[in-house]
Amino acid sequence: MSNAQRQSPLTGKKTSYTRQALTDVIIYHEDPRLGEWAATETVEDHGFHIDSQYGYQTNRLKLSPQETKKLIALARSKVWRAERLRDKSILFMTLDGVEDFLATGERDRWTAWHAVPPELLWQEAQSLTFEDKVAATLTNLVLAEEEMGTGARLGLGLEPYPGSYAAAATDEHYPMGILYGCLPGEGLMVLQYLREQGWIVAGPNGTHHGVTIYITPRGYAAADQIKRGESEADRKAFLICRFNDALDHVYREVYQIAGDHPELRCPVHRVKDVEHVDRIDDRIMREIESATIIIVDLTDALDNFNVALEAGYALALDKPIVWTKRDDGEAINLPFDIHSQNLMSWKREGDDYGDFLDRLQARMKVAIDKALGSRR
Repeated sequence: MSNAQRQSPLTGKKTSYTRQALTDVIIYHEDPRLGEWAATETVEDHGFHIDSQYGYQTNRLKLSPQETKKLIALARSKVWRAERLRDKSILFMTLDGVEDFLATGERDRWTAWHAVPPELLWQEAQSLTFEDKVAATLTNLVLAEEEMGTGARLGLGLEPYPGSYAAAATDEHYPMGILYGCLPGEGLMVLQYLREQGWIVAGPNGTHHGVTIYITPRGYAAADQIKRGESEADRKAFLICRFNDALDHVYREVYQIAGDHPELRCPVHRVKDVEHVDRIDDRIMREIESATIIIVDLTDALDNFNVALEAGYALALDKPIVWTKRDDGEAINLPFDIHSQNLMSWKREGDDYGDFLDRLQARMKVAIDKALGSRR
C-alpha cells in the first residue's frame, strides 16, 4: 500500500490516493472537489482518461472521446451525490471486475462501497434526457444548500445566453457533479432553463466566474413534485426464482397482488412474463439493472446456478433485495452469504398463504424506501 499524489481522472486536479491490492488494484481517491471515491486500475487505465484518439476502451465497451466525456460527467454526479448524502462511497469497477470480486468471497469486507460498473453507467448516460438533467440538477441544488433559503455558490456565470459564456466552464471552480450528468455547455443551458421556469434566481453577488443560486418557492415545490414522481412512477420489482407450477401459483396469488397494491405501486414481474427478442441472460441482467427492488425466492433454487448468479449480480449492484423461500418444515443448509440475510418464509395450505402477503408488502415497502432514498 502506498500513499501519493496523482491527477484525479474525474476533475483533473491533484488528489491524494492509496493503492490497495485485491482482485484488481483499487485506487482510493480523496478528491477535494468531489469527496471520497475509488476505481480499479483497469477502469482508470482504460476508462477515465481522454485523449484526441481514444476514449473508454475495454472488451465490453468502446467509447469515443466525446462519449467518454459524458460517462465522466455522470460519474462525477454519482460521486457528488454519494458524498452529499453521506451514502456509500462510489467504487467504479468493470462488470468483469464485479464478477471476479464476488468470486473471491471478499464482498462482505467492502460493504461501505457501492460498486458502479462503467458499462451500466454508460447505459444511464445514453438514456438521460435534457428534462432528466433538469430535474436531477434541481434536486442537487436543494441538496447543496446548508439549509432552505441559503443558496448554493456555483463557479460560473449565469447570463441570458449561456452558450456565449462557455469559457467560464473551464474555470477551476466549475461545479462538477452538481449539474447532473452535464457537459459544461449542457450545464449552463440546464441552469438557464431552471431560471426561465422561475425555479431559481441568481443572487446579487454574481460575476462572470461565480454566482449564488437561490431556489424560489416554486422551485422547492417543483423539487417536491420530482421526489414524489421518483417514489410513485416507474417503480418495478424483478422476481428471481425457479420456474415451476408451485412458484407460478404463488406468483399469481401473492407476488403480483403485493406489487399492484395501491400503497406500493411496484409491479412484480419475472423474465418469463416480459416480451423481448434478446438473449435470455442479457435480458435478465437488464431487468435486474432497471428494477427498483429485487425479490429472490430461493424455493428449490439452492442448487440452481442461474438463480445464484442473478442474485449475486443484484447484490453487486447494491439493489435492495427481499429474500423469500417456501417453508418445507425441514431445515436447509443455506450458504453462509445468504444465511445472514433477513429471509422470509411462506407456506401454502390449500390456496391460503397465511399472512405472507401482508408481510411481503411490508418488506417490499422498506426496500422501496431504501431504493428511492439512495437516488435522492
